[in-house]
Amino acid sequence: NLMAIPVVYLLTKSLLKKETSALLATAFWTLCLPSYKWLIMGGGVTRSLAYTASFASLYFFIYSLETSKKKHLLFAILLGGITGLSHLEIFWVLCLSIFVLWIYYKKTPLPLAIRDIAIFYLGCILVMSPYLITVFSYHGVSPFLAGLGTGGFDMIKQVFNLILFNFTEEFVFTGIAALALIGF
Repeated sequence: NLMAIPVVYLLTKSLLKKETSALLATAFWTLCLPSYKWLIMGGGVTRSLAYTASFASLYFFIYSLETSKKKHLLFAILLGGITGLSHLEIFWVLCLSIFVLWIYYKKTPLPLAIRDIAIFYLGCILVMSPYLITVFSYHGVSPFLAGLGTGGFDMIKQVFNLILFNFTEEFVFTGIAALALIGF
């Protein structure tokens, strides 16, 4: 869990380009209950590895967009594969985040960006393929479908949390949520 903090700092610094802003964003992320609650509760060992690897994958993907160096894309792919091997749900969030980051940056021409994103997705699946092939050959898709129904996720509750701006799950004064609302 603690290793995620410096990786979050590197990621926020690469996104925000200002050290002070990156330090504040990392501090707020560290203090928000969901940032560490999900990493230590049941299943947290795999979840914390996946969070850390996904943040590092995002960092290297951004770096590959900025520098066009393929070795950074390779690091992003390896870390993305580790994310998928550790926690499939966080892997889906990573895949969506990669696409959103490309939309945000748009420094790369569309054909090259599509190529790099496709290479990222296919590379991650290649890294995960020994696991995926083994599970599919023995059990089919049922473990993955069963996993979608666990965790007590409730869409209505999540919508109300967004409407009430309570996604930081602070107990008394929602200071971080208030700052997030001002930032939004």
